[in-house]
Amino acid sequence: MRFLFLFSTSTLTGQAAQSFNILRSLVKTGHKVFAVADQNRTGDLNSLIEKSGAVLIRDVSVSNKNKLFGKSREINLLRSVILDMRPDFVVSSFSNDHFSAGIALKNLEKKPKIIRFFHSPGIRGDFLHKSLYQKTDVFIFYDYDIYAGFKSRYNSLRERLFLFPSCIDTEIFVPKDGAEFRKRFGLEGASFVIGYVGMFQKGRMHRELIDAFIRVKKGSENSRLLMVGSGETLEDIKRYARRKADTGDIVFTGFVGENELVDSYNAMDVFVLLRGGHDSSLRMLYEAQSCGTYILTYKNFPASRLIETTGYGSFFSDVSNTQSIAKTIESVRDFADNSLRKDIHNRVAQEFGLKKSADLFLRICENLLKK
Repeated sequence: MRFLFLFSTSTLTGQAAQSFNILRSLVKTGHKVFAVADQNRTGDLNSLIEKSGAVLIRDVSVSNKNKLFGKSREINLLRSVILDMRPDFVVSSFSNDHFSAGIALKNLEKKPKIIRFFHSPGIRGDFLHKSLYQKTDVFIFYDYDIYAGFKSRYNSLRERLFLFPSCIDTEIFVPKDGAEFRKRFGLEGASFVIGYVGMFQKGRMHRELIDAFIRVKKGSENSRLLMVGSGETLEDIKRYARRKADTGDIVFTGFVGENELVDSYNAMDVFVLLRGGHDSSLRMLYEAQSCGTYILTYKNFPASRLIETTGYGSFFSDVSNTQSIAKTIESVRDFADNSLRKDIHNRVAQEFGLKKSADLFLRICENLLKK
């Protein structure tokens, strides 16, 4: 089968992660996979697409930043790609590329099937969205609450809606010797390392995490905080950290590639997430656990499923209070056992490895082509 994946981003964000994992699996199983992403912004996604073995079409770009003229050009180029490549399926991950694909396919004699990976808790009901959704063949969800909300609003489309298990490439995210990577990040081998991975954006509660860490540090001198990622608020958060903590207590890595990301998870004793971003998949929780790292986060659907499977993680009772956050981190310190990493990885691989989701995705596609 032939697939065209669309990503209105240049970075492997949460919303792109699950569909990208399916893309990887399709390439591995011998399907022809093309991809169009945002070529006008910097990020890691384009290189990862090429590394996966998919065909990245670099002279076409889809982006949620395009204005009227850019959007018109985007749609026309996308239509040309579809006519040239003749994919069986067009797979979208964002509202922007979903709309662009819908318009690009208008009045085509032989249309590919449209598949949408849907992560947004905001389920629109206006005429434009209703029209687009009616023309979409399959919707794939990873969050039960979003799936249930969409099904309630668009009950007539219920046979097109599929709830998938979250998936992670467990051949990439694997346990390693954390001591080696701690040295690389400037951390002492005996440190208790609290970690964070994600975008630095407003609302992610980075300041609260730093304040909680300061409290933990007072009672445990060898504690360190490792913060991985980039984003619009990173420099502000760095300045805040310098005012609050001694140099070396909090380490910022900035943007890291996939290999360094795996290393950073392995350097952590506990991965902490106080609040997620716009997408619902929270892929960093699965990545951390696939590396065998204990997770500590707010109550949410993906984490609940993950912790039920691995038995290696817990939840904050109150993320609005830094004292409560600090006490929770301190209370789980004894549960973070690095000797369990391989066992935790195996549990994640069995339940959330790529094969389960990829097989389900392929069965859906095969059934679509029979119609």
